[in-house]
Amino acid sequence: MTVQQRLRGGSVEGSSRCARRALIVWVYAGTAGVDTAVGTTRLSAGQVMLIAAGLRYRIRGGEDAVVIPVELPGELAVAVSIRTAVAALPEQLRLRLLFEFAQNLGYLRPDVERTDFLRCLVAEIIAAQSDAVPVPVAPQPISAEATAVAGTVMADLSVNHSVAQLADIAGVSVRTLQRRFRAETTLSVSRWITRVRLNEAVALIARGRGLQFAAHATGYPGASELIRAYRAETGTTPVAALSGGGRASVGEIRLDDPGVPESETWLNINGGDIVVWLVTGRATVTTDRCTIGIVEGQGVVLPAGVAVHVAMEAGTLLLPLGFRYPDGNGSAGAARVPTVVDFSGFAPVELLRTAVSTYTHITVEGARHDDIFRSVPGVREEPPAGEDDRSGQQVCVRDDGVSRQRHSYVRRMTLARILLAQGRSPTETARTLRYSHAAAFTRAFFAEHGMTPKRYAQLTGARPGPVLADEPVVVPARSGPSVAPRSRGA
Repeated sequence: MTVQQRLRGGSVEGSSRCARRALIVWVYAGTAGVDTAVGTTRLSAGQVMLIAAGLRYRIRGGEDAVVIPVELPGELAVAVSIRTAVAALPEQLRLRLLFEFAQNLGYLRPDVERTDFLRCLVAEIIAAQSDAVPVPVAPQPISAEATAVAGTVMADLSVNHSVAQLADIAGVSVRTLQRRFRAETTLSVSRWITRVRLNEAVALIARGRGLQFAAHATGYPGASELIRAYRAETGTTPVAALSGGGRASVGEIRLDDPGVPESETWLNINGGDIVVWLVTGRATVTTDRCTIGIVEGQGVVLPAGVAVHVAMEAGTLLLPLGFRYPDGNGSAGAARVPTVVDFSGFAPVELLRTAVSTYTHITVEGARHDDIFRSVPGVREEPPAGEDDRSGQQVCVRDDGVSRQRHSYVRRMTLARILLAQGRSPTETARTLRYSHAAAFTRAFFAEHGMTPKRYAQLTGARPGPVLADEPVVVPARSGPSVAPRSRGA
């Protein structure tokens, strides 16, 4: 089917937030402004900006803007500058950076080798501003206990809490709390609090407040104590750091294109229908009943309640556009096998803007997660076996089906990835999914994924994306003992 409708327009805006990890803000099209403690940095199409973990920022773009946030892996340490590091992204690197954005969304199997490109890219961006003055930053923790402590501290920075008091608030021992913070932020609790305070103090001074006011607002007895703490962390004073602030010159990035590697999704059973779009390349969509090949410019409606796996050739990029949950009758829509959609009626920049708006905090005003379904008319029931889909693609339908046990198992693993990516611990996840104990869950998860739940959480650690986003966690009833997973092609 050919899509004729246009997508929702309007300016884009992201809520003010503290960067949980370092990220690259990339203006793919149009222009945008990025607000930080030291002012607004204006970016135009093709420019990228580095934001350090722990810094507060806000993004605003015009009606033609497409602004893509690419969060960096937690293990990738980033040198931080008070003056924003800005560079121009070469045309040949755009597809690879889109692939890095796709990795953020949680629907692709993690590529553990992917940090090489990002490490080199970050180094190139930082090189654009090698003389910048550093500012202390504090990455945000992700576990429930550490997040509760962070929230308590940041609610009123003028209050001095001991680590023991904060551990009591979190309901854990001091040792456990320190271990969580070091693992999730690389900092001890006390040093994390110090950096949060200093970062806020700089923001207050940048907005015109005096040193004494900033000191009292962030828990320091006076200006001299604030200056001493800031110098201990950065080697300079807050005023000296801000005097070097402002817009950095736009640097050049000299980096070879590593290309986009082969990739695949996990085997998922999702709670809602999902529309995905093949930006470029070729992909194969497989369910228990059919296999469909799609090419550049096409999309697929992935049906709810069906085990789906997507494999992509090298040089291929697949992005999600939207999702919808079941109606009151338990039906998410008409699609019950993957349905091919022709997106040739849309400009690629419109589709990319929709993907970003649906799955990140940088949204088009008034946009909904199911907008794309209003532009895909006539999503129909499954096609006749062996007949061509209206798109011209051959749809091979099988009758092998899937057992109830297997369906329950795959659905549980899908939910496990959602919960782990949301920051739940393996023990919490096992309990939510009604495993008898954490060890049984770990064995099942390792058999399906080839890694432990803890390792998966370390690799993803980002907000879950397209096949996972905001999905209600309804655990399927057990129909028997845990079932060993079938092979990927099964």
